[in-house]
Parts: sequence; C-alpha cells; structure tokens
Amino acid sequence: MARSTMARTIRIVIVDDHPLLREGLAAVLSSDDDFKVVGEASTVKGAIAEIEEHEPDVAIVDLNLADGSGSDVCAHVQASKPKVRLLVLTRYTAERMVLNSFNAGAHGFLLKSAAAESVRGAVRLVAANETFIDPQVAQYLVKAATRGRRAAGPYGLTSQELRVLALVADGRTNPEIAHELDVSVDTVKTHLRHATQKLGVEDRRSAADIVVQEGLT
Repeated sequence: MARSTMARTIRIVIVDDHPLLREGLAAVLSSDDDFKVVGEASTVKGAIAEIEEHEPDVAIVDLNLADGSGSDVCAHVQASKPKVRLLVLTRYTAERMVLNSFNAGAHGFLLKSAAAESVRGAVRLVAANETFIDPQVAQYLVKAATRGRRAAGPYGLTSQELRVLALVADGRTNPEIAHELDVSVDTVKTHLRHATQKLGVEDRRSAADIVVQEGLT
C-alpha cells in the first residue's frame, strides 16, 4: 500500500548483476511512495559512479558482482560518501561474509529470500540511521558466536575442552570422561585432539598439566 506523499522520500540506488533482480527490487520499492529508485548498476565501477552521481539515501548492494565484491563498493562509498547508507543484499549467511560487510561500512544485511515487506522495512530502518540484520542471519550469527564458547585463558580453549582436561588432570580415562560428560568416547578424543593442537603439545597429559599450571581448570 502506498504511503502518504507527505512522508520523506527515500532515494535509492540498486546494485546487482542480475537484471531481473534489479527490476524486481525496483518494482517492490516503487510500489510505495516512500521510495524513489534513482539509479541502478551491475558492477563495482558502475555502482560507484551511480552513487557518486546521485548521492542516494540508501544503496542496496549485492555482495557478488561481476567485477568484484559488494564489500568493495561499501568501502569506497563509506570513504567518499559517508552519508550514503548501505544495505547489503545476498543469498549467503556465512559469518565471515557478514562481518566483512559490516567492517567495510555496511549498515544492514538482507537475504535475497526476504519478503517484499521485509525489504521495505530494512530500507526504512537503514535510511533512519539504524542497523538492520536479517532475522535469519542474526540467528545464524548468535549460533556461531555461542558455539564452543572460549574460556578466559590465552589458548582459545573452549569450555568443554577445559572440562575434559580437568578430568584428565584428575586421572580419568577417556571412557570415564565420556560417562561423566554424557558424550561419546569419540567426542572426548576430538576435544583432546583440538586441545593438544591449541596448546602445542603431543599428549593429553601434557595438555592437562598446562591448564592446571595456568589455573584454567
């Protein structure tokens, strides 16, 4: 539904190397009087030129472009036109891609599978100087951040690895540790392998000795 023309019009540049997707986004946004698509581009070079010329309120930028990455566009625009807000659009949820986008200057991260109303809502939030993360991406990041939480120690050992090493220090065997933690023996062996690699030692006893000496148990 179109909004009142009294509302502030958000000027937008769309950057994607697929013409049909650009047309679809333009149609979704143009159906609302709040938005005006002022430019389109399919490459990094074209995106920079369009954004430099039109200075939109929001640039919607695909991460994968024919001549480079959308993160390159974000980094350039952040340096040359810092008032332009940047909403990254992609089909990928990889943690590194999300973080690289924000490090490059993006203000929002939206999946291409998002519904039309979600696209409009994301553009409004980013234009209002808010940060937007697609709920599906946010859920993924929380899982990635909490998976294998790290201990406070300097070796990057997870809490489960520390628990295993503490039991090794107590003289427990692998089957006993597996029973104590309610995991398989193979899981215990995996934790020990990772822990010894992180600590730079060859065996479980040496690893346990280090965490005891460092007061990490």
